[in-house]
Formats: sequence, structure tokens, C-alpha cells
Amino acid sequence: MVDFSISEDCKICGKKGVEFFSKSYKEKIFEEFFNLYYGQSKNEILKNKLENVNYVLLICSSCKFIWQKFAPIDEFSENLYENIIDKTESLKKSEKKFSTSKNRNKKEIDLIPIYFGEKVNILDFGAGWGHWLASSSENNIEKYAFEISSSREEYLKKKKLKVLDYNSITRFKDYFHYIRVDQVLEHLDKIDDILIQLKISAKSNCIFFISVPNGTEIFKMKKALKIEKGPAQPLEHLNCFTRYSLIKLFRKHGFKKISFIEILHFNLKNFKFDILSLKLIINDIKNHFFSTTIKFKIK
Repeated sequence: MVDFSISEDCKICGKKGVEFFSKSYKEKIFEEFFNLYYGQSKNEILKNKLENVNYVLLICSSCKFIWQKFAPIDEFSENLYENIIDKTESLKKSEKKFSTSKNRNKKEIDLIPIYFGEKVNILDFGAGWGHWLASSSENNIEKYAFEISSSREEYLKKKKLKVLDYNSITRFKDYFHYIRVDQVLEHLDKIDDILIQLKISAKSNCIFFISVPNGTEIFKMKKALKIEKGPAQPLEHLNCFTRYSLIKLFRKHGFKKISFIEILHFNLKNFKFDILSLKLIINDIKNHFFSTTIKFKIK
């Protein structure tokens, strides 16, 4: 299994994981899944890589974090996102998604320098095609993006965003006011390393916007778990979080949820009574109490 690393201990608690679900990648259900999402020609490439590997999910008996025991190594993942996933289709989906929320994203971004009262540095870690960052053209924002896919990197540069690789992020210390990690942590095997580095690069009052798929429903399914796109997904979603396990991960690294008062303060600075502003504050409050989209700050 040269393309996979083995992870048997919980990435949050360190406790040995208990097998939650296991199937061979040779089973027909995986062929159907890969054909559907990657195409038949790409599925043939994956077959060789997965011939001697099982899809195994482990669960922590303490924090209920779920993860894939056999995680693709970095080179495998880079190849997956760069060559296996259809880039044209991915770009179309991203454009469609963000075209319906461009005004909302712009307002969300424009609130950041108002909240801090100064010019701000924003990092979108796992920026994809950069549509969130590109939603705003405010002059008092320096916009930085990180993405592992080289084709996406080139696209980000065309959008005039400052594109960082992982080594360049390590050179930033006490720099970013706002770090966005949206639908990214579920893809990463070495979560601790990433969070340690992002924390170093952040200002002491930095806001971390973190969002991951909510894996709460996975516990109810277990043996009936479907092989599909979702919180637990072969090859791509290596980690499956609940709200509890996500908060526990960030506490481990010296973070805390920003307070309800701070949520209100962030949204009510320069507040205008319009539908979009109301939607933003309602969504922020809902996320604060109930979802796996949470804003953190350093303790």
C-alpha cells in the first residue's frame, strides 16, 4: 500500500480507533461510485491503486470522531484533485454555487475590515477556484489563497489573488486577521500540522471560520452506510466530524468558540436593515449554536 498511510489512533484524543465500517474497494459498489463521480476511464486508474486496500472507517470511543484508517498519501491526493476529478466540471459547479451567493459573500467579506477597524489580511485556506475571495473588491483587504491543485493555483493567479504554497505560509507570523477553512479539514490527513501552522500565521485576535460536513447522521447508519458523496466519502473525506468532535479538536490546539456577544458585534457593526444583513446574522447565530460551521479565536 505505497499510496496509503495507516492511521489507527484518533487524531483528536489519541485513543486507538474501533472499526466502524469496512468493505473491500474491489466490491462493485465502489466501481459504481467511482464511475458516477470520476468517470469510467478514471475508475480504471483507481482500480490499480486500490487493488489491495479496504475502505475502513474507525471511530473514537471517546469523542466519536470518525476517520479513514487507510488515508491516501499527499502525492495520491494531489493526483486525485488535479487529474482524477474533472476540472472543467468542478469549475462549473463552483461558478454556479457562488453565482447565487456573490452578494452575500461580498457583504460577509466587507464586514471583516469594519469589525477590525483597519486594513486586513485574509487567508482562504483551501480556496478552490477562489470565488469566495473574488466576491469583494474592497481596497482595504489583502486577499491570500492556498490550494494544492496546480490548475486551481493558476486560476487563482488570473483572478489577481496572492497565491501561497504551504512553505510560504510558514513564513507568515502574527499576520492574518481572518482565516477561512471551508470544507477543507475533512480532506486532510495531517490536521494537527495544519492547525499549528495556521495558528502561528494568525494575529492574536484572528477569527477562524471553520466549516466541515456534519457527520452526526453517520452514527445512525453504520451497517447501512451508503457509499456516496457526504461526510464520510471514499478517498476524499478522510475525516468525519460532529459538532462535538470539531470543537474538541480546536480546544486541543488552544482555540475557543467566539462568544455570542462577539457574533453580534461582528454583524452589527455598520448594520443595515436589509434582507441580506438579517440573513447573515441569523445564519451566524444558528451556526454558533447548532452546526459544524463555527467561528473560533485563539484563547
